Amino acid sequence: MNPNVPQEVRIINAISEQLFNSWPVSIIMIDLEDCIWRLNQQVMNELQLNEHVIGRRITDLLEVVCDKKNVLEDLLLQLRERDVRIIPLDINCFIRELKSGISFLIQGAMVGIHEDGQLVRIVLYFRNVLEERTQKHLLNIALSRTQIFQWSFDMEHNLMIIEPRYFEYLGIPTRDYTLTPEEFAFLIHPDDRKGVFDALALQLHGNLYERPVEYRLRRGDGKWEWFEAQSTYVGQLTDLPFRIIGICMSTQKYKDTENKLNEALQKAQRSDELKSVFLANMSHEIRTPLNAIVGFSTLLACGDADLSRQEIMEFTSLIEKNSQLLMVLISDILDLSKIESNTMEFHFEKVSLNGILESIYSAQKMNLRKGVELLLDLPDRAAVIYTDPTRLGQVVNNLINNAVKFTAEGRITIGYRLKDFATLEVFVEDTGTGMSEEVLAHIFERFYKGDAFVQGTGLGLSICKSIVERLGGKITVNSEFGVGTTFNFTLPYNIIKKVADTTEGMQSSLSSQSSQLSQSSQPSDLTEQPSNETPQEQIPEKQACILIAEDTDSNYDLLNAILGKNYRLVHAHDGMEAVIMYDEVKPDLILMDIKMPNLDGLEATKIIRELSATVPIVVQSAYAYPQDQKAAKEAGCSDFISKPIVQSELKKMLNKWLSPELNNKIQE
Repeated sequence: MNPNVPQEVRIINAISEQLFNSWPVSIIMIDLEDCIWRLNQQVMNELQLNEHVIGRRITDLLEVVCDKKNVLEDLLLQLRERDVRIIPLDINCFIRELKSGISFLIQGAMVGIHEDGQLVRIVLYFRNVLEERTQKHLLNIALSRTQIFQWSFDMEHNLMIIEPRYFEYLGIPTRDYTLTPEEFAFLIHPDDRKGVFDALALQLHGNLYERPVEYRLRRGDGKWEWFEAQSTYVGQLTDLPFRIIGICMSTQKYKDTENKLNEALQKAQRSDELKSVFLANMSHEIRTPLNAIVGFSTLLACGDADLSRQEIMEFTSLIEKNSQLLMVLISDILDLSKIESNTMEFHFEKVSLNGILESIYSAQKMNLRKGVELLLDLPDRAAVIYTDPTRLGQVVNNLINNAVKFTAEGRITIGYRLKDFATLEVFVEDTGTGMSEEVLAHIFERFYKGDAFVQGTGLGLSICKSIVERLGGKITVNSEFGVGTTFNFTLPYNIIKKVADTTEGMQSSLSSQSSQLSQSSQPSDLTEQPSNETPQEQIPEKQACILIAEDTDSNYDLLNAILGKNYRLVHAHDGMEAVIMYDEVKPDLILMDIKMPNLDGLEATKIIRELSATVPIVVQSAYAYPQDQKAAKEAGCSDFISKPIVQSELKKMLNKWLSPELNNKIQE
């Protein structure tokens, strides 16, 4: 220690030395020959240098790399020759130790030290920012893929400083990425402002309020978007926080998902409620026709009942009508099941829309109550479209039946019009009671009934909607309470031809459609009129032999009751027995059930067809869908009649397939 140096100076030098070696910044001091004069402990630790490098040229030991180029010599030259006092190092500068290859990203500067206006030393100082920059980049990448934004509150200038992405995302203009509290309040939904500023006020008074706050912000397009903010403060210089920092995150997509889940939950709950109502309603709807069937059947079965022929015919007609009602109920339930399991089959073909509606009109006009008129409104030119005629007829019939229920007097009009060059619009219009806005809102929902006292399952319109959509269209409804209702549904339009062109060559198809559509329509309120057939007691001895393949005894008993007085019946209990008995008795006609044990009706038909190509085989089955009829035809069946068996339809079928000689002899 030099005693000539004042103590004050010695103290200052000691402090400087201590700071020089403890400072968390790397420092290298360079003389005017570019040799290392001095370096602190931090740089020795980071670059693995020692005091032996003192006196060596810095350019032989280190590189300062910017944009892939070593700029160290150029920086030294600028400080020596261009009167430059300080040169900040570029944001993308690296330092590299040549011997070990150690390198990292730095932030710092090169400074010229002057004395009496002359450069005496050069100082290179820097800080390793590799990890800091890495973490910042990772955070920015993460934030850029989210709707999370950073913000802080400048207490001194009373400004909210928010990152640029925030303004870009919301689509709102900004001067300098700041907002005054008043500007920020304007963006917040009026109902949410108090909650936001109450939370901010708590932090401004030193309360560590860190719970998330939900609020809505006004976007640049005027729409509201849900956000969630969370903040805290950093330090307290006075009674107030030094700085408030936080993040805000758009939660709109979560709100949308939550709303969808709530809607789905409400729909599920409503569906459960409607299903409960539906089950209760179904019990009522099934029991009501069953009551009539059982009751009138009992009356007819009572031998001591003094019934006139007219009464017997009326009772029989009522039994038949209520049986049809049960069939509609069962068909709706089966259709619903097929829709839910996506197994409902469609068979598309070219058909005349005029022909289909005319067939429906002919069948349905017999179903109207007194005072109600059915009208047909068709264009002069008939449209040929590619659709499923059976499913189309199902929709139209359902809409007409629905109109009949709610039209006590007036008219029901069916027809179609050209909506545009690619679309046809079918309509069913009535002058009935109409519907309220509340009913209209739920009219196509499953199990929904606008009037609980009107007969029906609450499934028909829902099924119609599903069918129309599968046909490529859309169904809508317009109604005015007390005035009437109009159902419209669209169909893809293909071509238009003259009626004469379109109907030619389609008669056979329309004939079969007419039969199917007639069966699907609601039964008439009129009682069946007496036929001109000769009373059974006057018919002579049995002639034609009919083989009935039926595994259910009650169904055979019914056929026997209908046919037993006029024909010789033979009963086979399954398909195998039917094949054997055919070879033995050679019947004139076979009534074949499909679902039977040992051998089903279709397989039995195929075997019998090998024995005879001409014997009429008529399927009588509860499987009544078009695909079932198609399968029966492919198996070799002559015709098809669906259960429950309608006596008049069965007689028509026998007249069709039995030889005239046999039937004429019986009916003479």
